[in-house]
Amino acid sequence: MYTKACWLSVAALLWVGCSGSAWPWGRTASNDEADQQAVAQEAPSDDSAVTDASQVADSTQHSVEPSPPAPEPDTQISVDSPPGRTVQAPVLRINRDIITVQDVLEPIAEVLEREAADLTVGEYQARVVRRARQEIRDQIDAVLLYDRARRRISEEAEAQLEKALDKVIRDRINQYYRGSQTAFEMYLERFGKTIEDVRDRERRMTLVQGYVMDQVIPRIHITRRELLRYYQEHHADFETKAEVEMRLIDVPGWAFLPGVGEGVGFGAGRQQWAAANEAARAEALRQARSRVEQAAEELRSGAEIDAVAKSHSHGINASKGGDWGMVTPGELQGRWAVLNDVLASLGSGQTSDVIEGTDGFFIVKAGQKQPAQKVSFEEAQPEIETKLVNEQKMERFSVLMKRLHSEATVSDYDEQLRFLEAVVSAAPPHPSAQQSP
Repeated sequence: MYTKACWLSVAALLWVGCSGSAWPWGRTASNDEADQQAVAQEAPSDDSAVTDASQVADSTQHSVEPSPPAPEPDTQISVDSPPGRTVQAPVLRINRDIITVQDVLEPIAEVLEREAADLTVGEYQARVVRRARQEIRDQIDAVLLYDRARRRISEEAEAQLEKALDKVIRDRINQYYRGSQTAFEMYLERFGKTIEDVRDRERRMTLVQGYVMDQVIPRIHITRRELLRYYQEHHADFETKAEVEMRLIDVPGWAFLPGVGEGVGFGAGRQQWAAANEAARAEALRQARSRVEQAAEELRSGAEIDAVAKSHSHGINASKGGDWGMVTPGELQGRWAVLNDVLASLGSGQTSDVIEGTDGFFIVKAGQKQPAQKVSFEEAQPEIETKLVNEQKMERFSVLMKRLHSEATVSDYDEQLRFLEAVVSAAPPHPSAQQSP
């Protein structure tokens, strides 16, 4: 996500789940995946993933301070904060403030649109739910903390903040809109927002983070005895597993299905493969085998594997010459699990024969090998101290947020759930839905 995620990372990092919360977005550890390579480190999901927003709600309703009945979806409502603001229901009410569906979608829609191409429909719908929940949580925390935070900022700090906001907005435009402010403004128009609206939200969130760091969380000191006790109790965490540098030529059958084409994403390719009939799969695998055999012949003739991977591989790291970096043999999962034993058996610099997988073919090369090691207590101290400090911060922040949530006047449980469902329904559609007649 763009820079705002860094600003709120303190709140996200420090949060500990409120068990028994009346909010339908109970706190969980962050599930924000990095890139497609992470798929190989976990069992692949399918289209049975969570698709209904109601599935993420707490199973038991809890008492909360009642708020006015939710208006009908097509009605307009006016609220006191900010003055004169008219919004489309449903909304989420927190004290005298509100959060709208568009408030939640604007920061995450551009991320979802980029991610969608590499996810199946089911995976994308689950991703929408997770991102919506996380953004709602962040904005709720910001609302509850903002009134406290804004009273403590000095004039000098305010001036510095304004300069920082200028840079953040400019960086976002440069990174995602090729430096075009007009393109950014057109994106914001989709959500009824302006650059000043974005600036105001980021100002709030920056003040909240500063307040949390400077006022809520005091300096924490961890003793050497505490460090040593943690090291002794978690010794397995400081034993690194053997790793090997892996380069991979990956030729999946779906890349040769009729109409798929060279530029299809990984998620879309898997979806096409699942929908193909047996005859189409058989022909695609025949072509995939021919392609991988051609790659093997080029390697035997002395070609470098990175060049061959760029020419013949359709894997998730093909553009990087098939470079997966350091991986742990035995921990590759899903369609890549077939590589584990072969990779473990190769010596440094050795290349495998063609490996047949469940939906295609592979050639793997082992590079540098790193044996299993044990990290000494002296080497582990900085990591342990950071972990223990963060745990104490999380505990203290959790106490504060539990109190603020319990004191807040909020929408009732049903209205909260309707709001979450509205956000998920209004999210950008999966590309396959846009292509449907």
